[in-house]
Amino acid sequence: MIVQFKSKLIIYFLLSIFVIVPTHGFSGTFDEYFQQAKEGNSEAQYAIAMMYYKGEGTYQDFNEALKWFRKAAGEGNIDAWHMLGVMYFNGEGVSQSYKQAEKWYRKAAEFGSVAAQNNLGMMYVEGQGVSQDYKEAAYWYRKAIAQGDARAKFNLNILYQKGVIPKDKKKINHQPTQQVK
Repeated sequence: MIVQFKSKLIIYFLLSIFVIVPTHGFSGTFDEYFQQAKEGNSEAQYAIAMMYYKGEGTYQDFNEALKWFRKAAGEGNIDAWHMLGVMYFNGEGVSQSYKQAEKWYRKAAEFGSVAAQNNLGMMYVEGQGVSQDYKEAAYWYRKAIAQGDARAKFNLNILYQKGVIPKDKKKINHQPTQQVK
């Protein structure tokens, strides 16, 4: 039992090192998306940003990815908000800033981004850019679980196993510590 628990903690640690980056199966070419992106299409802006971020269909360039994520975010693209959080969390194309990562994750999480909800939960578990708060982490994991996210379910179970939150969620009367402004 102890060995199994330690193995799960090691897996959790490894998962918490890497933030979740959504994968999207874009079907168009870089040139097709680029034209639409220049015309203000936020989905195309997001697609271009992801292509630059991953180096798919073009060369990898975090600065260009950042530029296009910001454009898409300005148009209200939730996935772009999340990816700005990822870039700030990892210091990709920007100076690493957990505070900025938290800001963008929270904005995306409040609007239903499962990946942002899970990543925000991990930030609360680790106390990265926020005060360590297991109840807040559990709140965000539960939001993601309600949308069917298995990673968040795994992460919440780790908190239960560590004994840092009660298993009976009726005992937890919790609201998020901040709201999107």
